[in-house]
Amino acid sequence: MLRLLPVPLAILLLSAPASAVECAVPSWGEPALARIDARERLDFVRARMKHAALRARIWTYAWSGFLAAATVGQLVVSPFFPAESRIDLYLTAGKSFVGLASLVVLPLRVIGDQRWLEQRLQAAPPGTDVCAQLADAERLLERDAQNQVRGKSPLLIVSALLFNIGVEIIHGLVFDRWTTAAVGLFTGVAVGQALFATKPQDAVDSLRRYRSGDLASPPPKTAPPIALFPSVAPGDYRLNLAVAF
Repeated sequence: MLRLLPVPLAILLLSAPASAVECAVPSWGEPALARIDARERLDFVRARMKHAALRARIWTYAWSGFLAAATVGQLVVSPFFPAESRIDLYLTAGKSFVGLASLVVLPLRVIGDQRWLEQRLQAAPPGTDVCAQLADAERLLERDAQNQVRGKSPLLIVSALLFNIGVEIIHGLVFDRWTTAAVGLFTGVAVGQALFATKPQDAVDSLRRYRSGDLASPPPKTAPPIALFPSVAPGDYRLNLAVAF
């Protein structure tokens, strides 16, 4: 015989939340993390990685566009300058190209990692072990945080500084153009330091919060780290760079 449950009891059963899923805590996690439901942990990592990947794309595309425009622009206008001045433009274009190449050689890995994680989660069949999915997400978050820390390491910053100094010393010694070499050094160092200063560290902050079990705070709002805007005046056309710290 089919028996009907009382209406209040049926509603209670239908609305009851799924039982919490407990998963192991990574070696770098704190004990408080173990008491949080695995689905909540996974949702936090996914949201934070999505935010970090967006910030990383904005930073990468903005700087790539700026450095590509600087490289091509110097080469395009060089024929309109006196022969003795063209070396200044060629060296500036060369330094911009090296900066552009560094973005390709040393990318922010969170962009690809976040895309891979989402594709893997969306393709997972029903009943997939949530702990295995969480372990993948945690591994990627830790790797992306380490990648961002290495991206602002003192070794890289000093290397960029020495590269600019070396190029401009050659500029002055070989071509005897010390004034333009000094301007090139100031500009190169300023742009290089701005690049490092604006490099996103969102994965680092997210890993710190996740490690301690602080999953309540939402990701901060996204703001472009740099902006390019033209200025036009009679006989003066410029492309300006604004950097937000």
